[in-house]
Amino acid sequence: MELEHILLIISTITIFLNGYSIRRKNTMGIFVTILFAQIPFLIKLTTKGISQYGNNLVNSSITMWTIAIGYIIFFWGMGYIVGGINLKRKDKLDDFPGKTSEYSRFDFDDSK
Repeated sequence: MELEHILLIISTITIFLNGYSIRRKNTMGIFVTILFAQIPFLIKLTTKGISQYGNNLVNSSITMWTIAIGYIIFFWGMGYIVGGINLKRKDKLDDFPGKTSEYSRFDFDDSK
């Protein structure tokens, strides 16, 4: 497997997990995914060099930029949706009949 494919897999997983972590409001997960997202960037920067990396960014076509943005939106959105599904399942699991809850009683009239 080529290095580019491995870096693409790492990027895809971190994009998905970032959307998932944001939906779950997991601060630590957000920071970890941001750090892991820097790994492919740093590896490409060290292997190609900063000038070659910059030239590749500048010389990319509008079609490639559109595909890249669509790719990010799709996988981040999928992570966000999956995070929401898991939250709804957790809410349903909390509604078991044997679950005990504390109730507060408020007197609405001023009689004592």
